[in-house]
Amino acid sequence: MHDAEQNSETSKTMWLNKVKANLQNKEYTTVREFANDINLIFSKWEALNSDNEFGIMGAKLKEMFEREFQTIFKIK
Repeated sequence: MHDAEQNSETSKTMWLNKVKANLQNKEYTTVREFANDINLIFSKWEALNSDNEFGIMGAKLKEMFEREFQTIFKIK
């Protein structure tokens, strides 16, 4: 990934209601786009909560999501 693309991704905001709206409005053209937005939520959460119990809960939720995602879609 180029630096400009990476900076764009790290400055992008995402939340579950936005993902829901994107799904309802058929904004995602690939499963990967959906997964990228979900992973962005987890990354932001981890950055803000890495040193507390919410960070631990978020890490567990991310593991559950990744496991189920891989089972359902067979992609990483």
